[in-house]
Amino acid sequence: MAVPMSNEQRKAVAALLREQVPAVAEIGRLFARHGHELALVGGPVRDVLLGQQPGDLDLTTDATPDQG
Repeated sequence: MAVPMSNEQRKAVAALLREQVPAVAEIGRLFARHGHELALVGGPVRDVLLGQQPGDLDLTTDATPDQG
């Protein structure tokens, strides 16, 4: 069972991602402009929290395939 992150943890991950994986922030802004959320999940979140560069990106969104 996943444990939700605190607001402080979310802010820390967001700051690290802006520095380490700037493409995620740009993709997130693109989805937001179209009214959708985009979230980084899984191993990349773990990697960033451990201070490592993610090897790949696992993303999820509330947009459905037909909204692309």
